[in-house]
Amino acid sequence: MITQALRLVGRSIHRPSIACSSCLADTIVTSPFFATTTHTVSSNSSSTLWRKITPVFDGENKQVRIHFYEQLLETKCLKKLVNIFRKYDNLKLSYHSHPKQWAIDTRNLKYFDTQKFREELSENNFELGRLPGFEEGSSPAVTTAERIAFGMEDENTVAIIQYQKAFLIVCSAYETKISDIITNKLTGVTDKASENQFDGLQFTSCNTTYVTYDIWLIAEFTDMLKDRQLDISWTLCDDTKESLNSRFDDRRIRQKPIKAVTAIINDGCNLYPHQNEGVRFLQDNDGRGLISFGVGLGKTATTLAYIASEGKRAVVVCPKNVRSVWVGEALQLFPKYFSEYTMNLGSNWNSTDEKTERELSQARLVCINYEALNKFLPFIQKAGCECLVLDESHLLKNPKAERTKTIIELKDYFQHRILLSGTPIKNLVSDLATQLEIVGIDGYGELDYKTPGVVWNWLHEQKVYIKKTMEGEFSHHKFGEPQLIDVEVDQDSIEDLDTWYEVDILIQFTQKILEAAQIKVPETCKFVMDTISNSPDSKAIIFTERRKIAEDIHASLQKEDPSIAALHHGGFSSKDRIQTLNQFEKDDSLRILVSTRQSLAAGVNLQYANIVIFNDMPWSPADIIQSAGRVRRLNQKKSVSEYWMKSNTNFDGRLLSILEKKLKLIKEYAEGINLQPDTVRWMNKRVGAYEIAGIARPLPKKKKK
Repeated sequence: MITQALRLVGRSIHRPSIACSSCLADTIVTSPFFATTTHTVSSNSSSTLWRKITPVFDGENKQVRIHFYEQLLETKCLKKLVNIFRKYDNLKLSYHSHPKQWAIDTRNLKYFDTQKFREELSENNFELGRLPGFEEGSSPAVTTAERIAFGMEDENTVAIIQYQKAFLIVCSAYETKISDIITNKLTGVTDKASENQFDGLQFTSCNTTYVTYDIWLIAEFTDMLKDRQLDISWTLCDDTKESLNSRFDDRRIRQKPIKAVTAIINDGCNLYPHQNEGVRFLQDNDGRGLISFGVGLGKTATTLAYIASEGKRAVVVCPKNVRSVWVGEALQLFPKYFSEYTMNLGSNWNSTDEKTERELSQARLVCINYEALNKFLPFIQKAGCECLVLDESHLLKNPKAERTKTIIELKDYFQHRILLSGTPIKNLVSDLATQLEIVGIDGYGELDYKTPGVVWNWLHEQKVYIKKTMEGEFSHHKFGEPQLIDVEVDQDSIEDLDTWYEVDILIQFTQKILEAAQIKVPETCKFVMDTISNSPDSKAIIFTERRKIAEDIHASLQKEDPSIAALHHGGFSSKDRIQTLNQFEKDDSLRILVSTRQSLAAGVNLQYANIVIFNDMPWSPADIIQSAGRVRRLNQKKSVSEYWMKSNTNFDGRLLSILEKKLKLIKEYAEGINLQPDTVRWMNKRVGAYEIAGIARPLPKKKKK
């Protein structure tokens, strides 16, 4: 899947006003892309200039008009020229122009004998300028795009040209192979866009034009076009070729190992190429930026490599269950730098103030969870660490939340600020506002939240954002899309869940959430047992939102086999939870882990499992991505399968339908798709008891004066 989005601009090609330098050579007045529809002659023109015949593209009337200078009207040569014109059936007087001019309808260009026409004019001392759709004086890509626009090419033809910072993909409006690639294999195609998105861009009925600002998307698209079975003819303009070559060369350089990192990393350990690129990104930006590597792509290792290689001291603020992950990975990868200089701070820290202050002043890595931050805030402000790392930074999207206020108060004590999140946007682009404020970016508030394409382009220009996806970096990994597993429940259960009374909706809702999860437990247990029995080398994780449901699932599985499942939730101590996860990894007979989602929400690597089952669903699509990401890791050796259990009730039907739609839209929004205003408004709406019940939400009560 591609991280950035193609957007359907329209069924068109008409002259963009600016183009790449290679496309402009000798075409500025004749190409349908770059031609102007008027032409003036300066007073100091040469005496032979009036003999030049200039084809001019008239997009409004879909004609190529044969323009000649007014001086010709006053000479005896006019009759000779008209006699030549009359020999060609497709060349006729245009009644759309004033004064009337000879013109060819664009649909007839393919039948026009341009070579004979040019030779005959030349024999009579006339000079014909470049005729659109023919290669004289133009790049092959522009010519091909013109021919597609005029219906002169076969359907299996595509041209890619560069226009300012955009790349235009031009193909026939009737082409199915190319459109199938774009709509099915490249994410984020929409069928509506502004006609005025590009200066001068208009519409013809013979072609479809897609646009992207992402050179890597063009690279992947061209790789797909190389498939011989598709039998697609394609061409690139010179500037696009140069962009591809320079970007690939630049990327190869940026992904090479970094001497300062290899000098201190533990023997047998190495960074992946995309992690080297991430370290260089931080080096180039003085340790400030948002690293949005997909879940499982190694944001922790990338950040630790930057801290250690640059000799920095860092405070890492993260979820509670991730503190030990940071410390463990630091000691595993860079023991020479971090050994004896790490601190794992939590609410249970009981040292004296003097000892805490002394140890903080020496520590090179301080890991603290968000909930405990206020307790240690005065000490951290005095510690003199240069680098602030905010793991799972999407947790800071609400500027009114206490944790966000604390971080904003703290940020100015640090020169370097690194934010990490595989899902920086949970619902809207506005989720980024606080995160970018912490990084120290000005001007974000001026951006239109309804045009995410503008936002991402701006972030890339500011060089404060780097995004990588598992699919983009490791396409060989097989991570399937979620599959719905239907659960048939009895009629009484359906009536209980789908019958609502218009009073005490919230009380009913609390009860029904538990019931909706409970009725699926038997089928979830049966499904997981069948699944692992058919895949002897697999291990499965069952997620649920509630501790009681986790306990019920675990108890039911133990009746089948007392040693097959382990239980994991927040009610156990941190030590017991770590022990359970270690046992699940090393004990081959332990095939199933039953866990509450929140206790495994982030920072836990479970790549030794490859089956994820949601008995009941979280309310946020980003939580689904984070949970499934526990097994979608870099060192995952197996195909990953994800299943959602869905009962035949309206309760489950409405909830899962909303989640599926939001998951799709959030992915598109995060990749730069410009969603329609109605869709944005729908995403902004709260989803809760009334929406699941199918009952209109009551209007808020007016406050008394």
